Amino acid sequence: MRQMQLLKSYVQDFGGGLAMMGSENSFGLGGYYKTPVEDVLPLVSRFEKEKEKPSLAMVLVIDKSGSMQGAPMALARQAAKASVELLGAQDQVAVIAFDGAPQLVSEMRRASERDAIQAAIDTIQEAGGTDLYSAMEMGKQILDNTTAKIKHMICLTDGQTEDRGFGSLTQALVDSGVTVSTVGMGDGAVGDLLQGIAEVGKGRYYQTNDPSNVPQIFTKETIQATKSAIKEDVYQAITVTDHPMLAGYADSDLPASLGYVMTEAKPTTQVVLAVESGDPLLAVGRFGLGQGLCFTSDLTEKWGGEWLAWDGCGKFWSQVLRSILKKEDVEGM
Repeated sequence: MRQMQLLKSYVQDFGGGLAMMGSENSFGLGGYYKTPVEDVLPLVSRFEKEKEKPSLAMVLVIDKSGSMQGAPMALARQAAKASVELLGAQDQVAVIAFDGAPQLVSEMRRASERDAIQAAIDTIQEAGGTDLYSAMEMGKQILDNTTAKIKHMICLTDGQTEDRGFGSLTQALVDSGVTVSTVGMGDGAVGDLLQGIAEVGKGRYYQTNDPSNVPQIFTKETIQATKSAIKEDVYQAITVTDHPMLAGYADSDLPASLGYVMTEAKPTTQVVLAVESGDPLLAVGRFGLGQGLCFTSDLTEKWGGEWLAWDGCGKFWSQVLRSILKKEDVEGM
């Protein structure tokens, strides 16, 4: 988080430029939702549920053992509440807290009841030992009783937990259609065990020694699970604003993109290029003394193969990026 604050200051106070490209690790998908980096950028993450998106049922499994006392517990509650905030109204979520035994904090219910769910999360208090296994068993029972198309479990712990057969339990979860991701917080967490659970569970493993990173991790993980922040097809760029960065280029000159991250523009943003639906593709905005720029597609083979094959790619992007740099930085390019 400190690095993000420094980037924000570089743009806001020193007139620098910050650019972000789209990918599965950028914008909200990269955990930048409601962070200092998102403050700088001209676009904000958009991932509200669409009618065609599959429904999600998620269980949050939160360590509330005695070692979570103070800031770690407060940040774990904050992270869980942030996850609930990101879910669509038709998604479902349950919350389990555990010490030496599991406690059902909030039963499986629609995320539209977020006020009640978040109020229940606020009641979690640290005490006791660490038994993740029983909490995951409870989570499996809950998910077995849902009909959602996507089922996901996120487990957070900062301590040692006895391996009572996590491999078999996690495989049983996978066999019933559940993916499992794990978050280890601090040096006390059993990294190998948690990583193994995530690998068998076809999810993701995160390790952090800084509790302040946990809300960002949960945000990233929740958006990944909802599968509602990305669109993939063939998208032709359409000029929205006649900006100097496009000087010498017409829409017909620009390659198509094969996907992009869904975002929306801030009130003072200039959307320069968009796709046919109106979703931003290239946007710029002033922030303090500097500027932020976003390209919601990418420049890799995944979405940007046609860009990479275009002879004018390097010249075009050099012109675009120069437009947000300080004069002395431009002279160094």
